[in-house]
Amino acid sequence: KKALAACEESLARLKTSYLDLLLVHWPGQSKVPSGSPTNKGVRLESWRALEHLQETGRVRNIGVSNFEVCHLEELLREAKVKPFLNQVEVHPLCYPSQIIDFCRSNGILIQAYSSLGSPEGYPTLSTLPPVVDAAAKYGCTPAQVLLAWGLRMTDGVLIRSKSPQHMRDALLAERIAGELDADSIRALTAAGVEARTKFCWDPSEIA
Repeated sequence: KKALAACEESLARLKTSYLDLLLVHWPGQSKVPSGSPTNKGVRLESWRALEHLQETGRVRNIGVSNFEVCHLEELLREAKVKPFLNQVEVHPLCYPSQIIDFCRSNGILIQAYSSLGSPEGYPTLSTLPPVVDAAAKYGCTPAQVLLAWGLRMTDGVLIRSKSPQHMRDALLAERIAGELDADSIRALTAAGVEARTKFCWDPSEIA
């Protein structure tokens, strides 16, 4: 019911008759312990609500966010419609290769968020040696390197900013993404496969 009500509220606020994409944003529940067995039931209930919204034309595509492989496997066993995409944190210190490989093998798109590390993580990411080296090599800013790498490693990067400079970085990142060579990509990716340092939420303990 909450998912249906939230969709109707969004439609009213946007003054439109449908949404292009709607996500289950989190595999757990607010104010409920991460290990609670009720998380699974609520997750599936929310997904069935999204399937209904898609069937009735209120939503064109449905997906998930912050879902681990275990959550995706469970969902695919129960769902009538598989997720269109999974939105996850991806940057050079957090490259969730198992999630990305699973999604690609099951036809689920990957959308990166927090590619700049959020305000707290950007000072760390922007000064990583591979990022500094790539910025010098391609004549661009560290932010553009981070966004360009994100575009190369996923199916899209979620960008949200009010800063004109950040908007310019985002527009130029697509060009730089096409210029990144194999050595730069390997260097930028290496740390994140091992470290998986998250600056946002960590859904790995959600039952």
